[in-house]
Amino acid sequence: MRNENNSLRATLRHEAAAEILACYGVLAEQGKHLLWPLLDGSPVQWAHYPESDAIDRRNGYQYFYHSHSPDDREGLGEHGHFHLFARVDNQQHELDFTAEQNFLETVGGGTPVIASTINLLGISLDAKGVPTTLFTVNRWVTGDHLLSAAVTLPLLSRFKVDVKEYDPVNQWLAAMVQLFWPQIEDLLLERDAKLIQLADLTRNANLLDDETIEVLSSISIDLNEQVASLLMS
Repeated sequence: MRNENNSLRATLRHEAAAEILACYGVLAEQGKHLLWPLLDGSPVQWAHYPESDAIDRRNGYQYFYHSHSPDDREGLGEHGHFHLFARVDNQQHELDFTAEQNFLETVGGGTPVIASTINLLGISLDAKGVPTTLFTVNRWVTGDHLLSAAVTLPLLSRFKVDVKEYDPVNQWLAAMVQLFWPQIEDLLLERDAKLIQLADLTRNANLLDDETIEVLSSISIDLNEQVASLLMS
């Protein structure tokens, strides 16, 4: 079974690499930027694009793009980033609430949040629309549920938003998740380990709401290198 899963994952990653290359190819032919369905010119700092998020209630996922102020992202060369979410009402069958409550108590979950979404992943872009970083953030950053990697990874593996007016961004995001799956697995596990370590060191019962702790894990990525190494394997 493990070999079958590895084979399926490899197939999905190869398909994702081809889809991303095709996406950028079409954009180049049309003279368009990846973010053209979302932006009209430069983004206003902190504003959501689209304003009320791109929401797919049938599949149970959503996302938005936004930019921080330059001094808040100094030295990163970041134009902005996506936040990806799963919707609680579509994913309840995936959630072991007892196990997640134990996880939250271990990492300083404090007061449970009331939210309709689960924070999955962040993806940073440069001004050309090329991804530069994958990252995870503390719960207070978006105010959504933060769940263990054991739950978050299966949710992420099925990420799909089908809202036609935001193509090709939808397809690009889904393909990015598949293409960089090995890094994403490491990233989420690192996030949980960081939270457990901080909770143990600080004994902070409200660690997930501590605004001095923002980014929990991050990794720089190279799209060209990832695609090339995959297609040559």
